Amino acid sequence: MDATHTTDHATLKARARKMTDAQLRWTANDCREAYEANPANPKCGEYRDMELYCAEELARRTKVEAYGVKGTASKPWRKTFANQKAFEKWLDKNAGDVEVHGTREL
Repeated sequence: MDATHTTDHATLKARARKMTDAQLRWTANDCREAYEANPANPKCGEYRDMELYCAEELARRTKVEAYGVKGTASKPWRKTFANQKAFEKWLDKNAGDVEVHGTREL
């Protein structure tokens, strides 16, 4: 790798945030293909980073639906969350009181 090449991660993340879902998928695939075609390229680190930021942005935008039972009475519940991170935060908040039977991406 070229020691003089640096990556501005904040700029890459900001670029990913402005892309449409289709652009994110295309860019991630393009970066992966570029890396695989020439792993000795000094920009491979930047390609891998951009691929990761595209995947992270898609995950941030993907809603999650979960269902299960809650409480000692096993009351059924079904909730939609903005993303996986919001779902995990809700699980932490309700630890020990909920049982998840399934999830799906929307």
